[in-house]
Amino acid sequence: MSFHSRLKKCRESQGFSQIEFAQKLDVSNTVLSRYESGDREPNIDMLIRISDSLNVSVDYLLFGNANKNNSLFQSESFEVKLKNFQKELIHSDEESLDKIITIWNVIKK
Repeated sequence: MSFHSRLKKCRESQGFSQIEFAQKLDVSNTVLSRYESGDREPNIDMLIRISDSLNVSVDYLLFGNANKNNSLFQSESFEVKLKNFQKELIHSDEESLDKIITIWNVIKK
């Protein structure tokens, strides 16, 4: 698997659309599309921003070497988990929301 394939796979596995991820990187959708198609290679600064944004190592993106300590790529990212939780909250009744708020306030302390 190549860099551009791993980039696209990581982005998709973390629930980012191409437009969302391009905005996160502060590049145009066209630039990200060209990275993912292999038509363009990012410079080292952009490569670091990509790896940080996806919570994977540069080594993984370039060579496919998995960092055993990096379990974020193996599971849902925090942002995906938060989006899914938010979707569930929207459909909760008021009593459940009150309980969640109470639990959250205990956790914050």
